[in-house]
Amino acid sequence: MMRKLYALMVCMLFASCSEKVYNNAPVLSITEESGKLVDTLFTCDMQEIKLETNHECAISAIEKIILHDSIYYIKDIRQDKVFMFGEDGHHIRTIKDIGRGHGEYINLIDVAIDRHAGELLLLVSPNGIMHYTVDGKFKYRQNLDRPYTDISCDKNHYYLRCETYANKNQVGHSVTVMDKKDGHVSDQLKLDAEHAPFCSFGPRMYDCGDRRFFTRFFDDTVYELADGGVTPAYSIGFGKYSFSTDMLDGRIDCDKLFGKARKSKSVYAVSKLKAGKRFMLFSSNLFDIFVYDVLEGRGIHSFANPWCSDMNLQWEYHPLEGTTDKICGVVRSSVFSSMKKIIKENLSLRDRFSEEAIRVADRFNDGDNPLILIYTLK
Repeated sequence: MMRKLYALMVCMLFASCSEKVYNNAPVLSITEESGKLVDTLFTCDMQEIKLETNHECAISAIEKIILHDSIYYIKDIRQDKVFMFGEDGHHIRTIKDIGRGHGEYINLIDVAIDRHAGELLLLVSPNGIMHYTVDGKFKYRQNLDRPYTDISCDKNHYYLRCETYANKNQVGHSVTVMDKKDGHVSDQLKLDAEHAPFCSFGPRMYDCGDRRFFTRFFDDTVYELADGGVTPAYSIGFGKYSFSTDMLDGRIDCDKLFGKARKSKSVYAVSKLKAGKRFMLFSSNLFDIFVYDVLEGRGIHSFANPWCSDMNLQWEYHPLEGTTDKICGVVRSSVFSSMKKIIKENLSLRDRFSEEAIRVADRFNDGDNPLILIYTLK
């Protein structure tokens, strides 16, 4: 009953900033552009985490960050590894079970936390789910019958995004739901056509704490994953940034699709979605950021990374998976190295930087892991 009441309240809030309702989902529309998006607009608290750096935990490219029971899990897309850090940034463990033997995988595809079972889940190839304890110890492997690209779960079900074009055949749906107890599967969310079968653009299943969401290419609807079902939660009114499949002539390869969308400034893929109680954030294939203020009915779009008001520098946005109201800002150590170099070469330029940024920069060396800013949404 409480869940239904909460869903009704959220729907009413969505309707306050929507132009219409599409497919029973409120439409959230862009109302303004911003050249400089400052963190204080949508956050109320920030914590700095300097991640430990050593040969066991040198991060290359962050794709996903999850928080569970005071442990940060960071998926590195280039290295096929999962790095585990404590809340103070100390390195706990690195999962790098790459190989062809027992308890090993060839490629790491996605990672999720099963809070109900107390497990860390790795979606891997060959087709399977690797089950670990939350402190990173391997338990067992669960084989899958076909390739999948994303994983999420609730108390009773696994949700798997299908590889929609495999073995020269198109799969007719986007999501497979698997019952945890008996393994029964159901195919959901019909897929009429696959225009870009071999293209990827980041994870498309999102764990927002008490809710889970899913997005797909060429679809402006954000779907909720709940109780073994996939239903429309809300739609995005992209306005002038809308992508029309009329622009396509049959199937298209990834480079051509990306180039066509970039030239026309059109959105065909949503990524990095975070749905909080008041604010919703996500990025897209244009490497931009959208911020929706549900209470005030504002939909803000920016092509620039957000700014940290305390340090007066920009950060790369990531949702903090597994939480209802937190996001991450990632600042590479090279930013601080460049800052120190500029000041060293010309002391008169020191005034260009805030004292807080200079203080933080002094803690970093070349090649260090990035600074993680943990923000709480308003």
